[in-house]
Order: sequence, then structure tokens, then C-alpha cells
Amino acid sequence: MEDFLTGCEGWLTGIEILDAQHVELAACIGEVADACHSAKKKPGLLDMVNNLYRRTKKHFEYEEAVMREVGYPEFSAHQREHIMLLAELKLAINRGGGADEIIMNSEMVRELKVWFMAHIKHSDCRFSAYISHRKLASKINLISPKKTLDL
Repeated sequence: MEDFLTGCEGWLTGIEILDAQHVELAACIGEVADACHSAKKKPGLLDMVNNLYRRTKKHFEYEEAVMREVGYPEFSAHQREHIMLLAELKLAINRGGGADEIIMNSEMVRELKVWFMAHIKHSDCRFSAYISHRKLASKINLISPKKTLDL
């Protein structure tokens, strides 16, 4: 499986739960990337992208709950980024005619990776700095101690 986080700098937010979830999402993106890059599309691509969508949605819901709890002033802008990515993933899922006819190509996966890394490095790390500056880290653990995105 392709691990695009290897060698990347600045993707850790310092919020353990969010970082663990980001690693899970990166693994899901890696599975989709592997399926798209193979000479023959792997069966189950639609399931992989649906899994990525569900886990991403769950992660965003958790992250947004934390933001609301701590009164994050950039919540609306951050949430808009989440909404836009989920819409793009849903569009990719719906473009296909079903089964594994999902239209997801290497370029889309590359764009997804770029978005994911940029979002973490900029938006999520800015949120992390807000948490750290205001010493609000203990509130995060009160919302949900679960680190994984298992459904």
C-alpha cells in the first residue's frame, strides 16, 4: 500500500486522537491510490471509496464537535472545507454506474492527497494551535476517547 505520509513534514497536529484518525484516513486513501494505479482496476474500488467517504465523514463530525465544544472561531470556514471534500467524494461515487464503475483516476487521487495534506498542515494545525494556546486539550478527551474510525 502506498504510504504518502512517509517523508511528509508538518502533518502532525499534536492532538493525538486527530493524528491517529488522520493516519487511518491516509491508509484508506493509500488503498484507493493502489487500486487506481494498478494496471487493472482492482475489484472493490467502489467499496474502498465508500469506506473512505464514511470514515472521512465520521472524522469530520468528530473534529467539528470538538471545534464547537471549544468555541473555535474559524469553525464555519473549516466546516466548509469538509463539506466541499465530502461533496467531491460523493460525486466520484455517484459518477459511476454502480458496482466498480466508480470514476476515480490517478489524478483525482493525487488531488485528494494534496487536499488532505494541505488541510492538515494549514487548517487542522491552526485549530491545534488554538487548542494549545488556550490550554483546551483536556476538553477533547471528554468528547470521545475513541481514536479509531471503525464503523
